Amino acid sequence: MSLTNEQIEEQLLQLADALAQVSEMTATAFEERDKDLEALKEKVAALEAKAGGE
Repeated sequence: MSLTNEQIEEQLLQLADALAQVSEMTATAFEERDKDLEALKEKVAALEAKAGGE
């Protein structure tokens, strides 16, 4: 079974849309990870400062 050019074009558009959605989800996940890492770094620095001051 072969697809028409129109069907191929529609499938490619769907694929492009799905890839854009995945890219957005990945970017959001990375941003959240970076925020979590920054918070952890701040906690580590505070603990190290507290431990150094005792």
